[in-house]
Amino acid sequence: MEKVPFDPGIGKFATCFSQDVDFAMSQVLATKSPNQRKFKFQIVYPKIVASFENIIGFYSGCLLWAYYIKNSENCSEKEITGNNFFGQDVENNDKFDFLYEINYLITYFEKFEKDTKFFLNKPVQLDEHWLYIANTYKEFLEINKNFTKVKTTKDLQIPKNFTPKVSLEQIKLVFDRVLANGQLQEFISSSVK
Repeated sequence: MEKVPFDPGIGKFATCFSQDVDFAMSQVLATKSPNQRKFKFQIVYPKIVASFENIIGFYSGCLLWAYYIKNSENCSEKEITGNNFFGQDVENNDKFDFLYEINYLITYFEKFEKDTKFFLNKPVQLDEHWLYIANTYKEFLEINKNFTKVKTTKDLQIPKNFTPKVSLEQIKLVFDRVLANGQLQEFISSSVK
């Protein structure tokens, strides 16, 4: 049986969203003066938005890769290599709490508008498409049971509401480009119709 990688190489470009936001907000909240906090938030605001773009790009890339290896003619029914989660007992192991990070992002997505309203004196709304991608990725994790039962492309399940905007050939081209430049956010525009 031929093989395809679980991660085609994009994992190395992803950052930990919860750590990025916690660090940024700890810098804001470390100052006592409300005016200083507002000033600090103006400094960390672009970093938080960049972290959102990075992780939403990563989630988009994961969904696109799964779609590609599941539906590509030359990738159907192949063994998925490098899936360190296969066969693991994630129910009793805190280091496999996949949903923590995605739930953190979804919760903070909603809180972000309040933070910007308070600290910037104007509410800033993130792209609702990002929240859709996050919820689709959460479903992807759940239907694949955190990838503990995914050994081949046949085992891999794609959320029913996920249909890429681009063809399989274009997905491969986007991967080639992202692997060369490390810009995960390029996956976002290709991810959902």
